[in-house]
Amino acid sequence: ALRQLGFNNLTEILAGGVKIVKNEGLCYVDTIEWRDIVRDTKADIAVENNKACGLCHDNCNGKCWGPGEKDCQKLTKIICAEQCNGRCFGTNPNECCHDECAGGCWGHRENN
Repeated sequence: ALRQLGFNNLTEILAGGVKIVKNEGLCYVDTIEWRDIVRDTKADIAVENNKACGLCHDNCNGKCWGPGEKDCQKLTKIICAEQCNGRCFGTNPNECCHDECAGGCWGHRENN
């Protein structure tokens, strides 16, 4: 049985929303900030009646795909400064991704 999603590198869902409902054995779906991943701000997100299995690692700030330090969710949208146009790699105005980048980046250029 699937116990956790393990999509640690998932940073963007380009179309549609998220529906994860009544998975009694599936952990860590309520610790994901789905609004950071789903591109469409009006898309439906339903994460209900799943198993609550534990806390995220202390370094994850409550956002994780699993219990370990390597399971922290990498936020690339909701943490951005208002000057950024979509995605970022930090909270400062100079940490915006290039417009050609989808799903986040690690620098300013289109190839980062």
